[in-house]
Amino acid sequence: MAFGEAVRAIVPVTGGLLAARALVLHLLWARRLSTDLTRLLSATSIVTRA
Repeated sequence: MAFGEAVRAIVPVTGGLLAARALVLHLLWARRLSTDLTRLLSATSIVTRA
C-alpha cells in the first residue's frame, strides 16, 4: 500500500489527516511498517508490514 493510502485509510480512526500521518510515521519509526528509505518518502512510497 502507498504511504498516502495508508494515511487516508486510518483518518477515520485518528480523527484527522495530521494525526493519521503522524501515526503512520510513528509506525515506520517503530519498525512496525517498512519502506525503502533510500528514496525520498512521498505519498506514493510503498509501505509494508515489517
